Amino acid sequence: MSAIAGEYTAIYEKWTSDGHQFIWITDGFGWKKTKLPLRDTFDATDYILNLYMVQKGALEGIIKQMLNQKLKCYILAKVKLIHCVWV
Repeated sequence: MSAIAGEYTAIYEKWTSDGHQFIWITDGFGWKKTKLPLRDTFDATDYILNLYMVQKGALEGIIKQMLNQKLKCYILAKVKLIHCVWV
């Protein structure tokens, strides 16, 4: 998890330096076992969600906020990369 968290921090830095947003969605199990790497990434990025948070509408709220601000958005969900751009 440490390596993954570090890689996602690097992705976040690259994408946000290009004017994009980054949302990391986890399955939630790592939140219990690897708190320190997640904490480091949480401190370095804007959004880390777990699947429960997505089910409760957190992702929808973030995307609505991004749409209102007319931001470009990239969403990385565990294995699949979902690319959405709003201009």
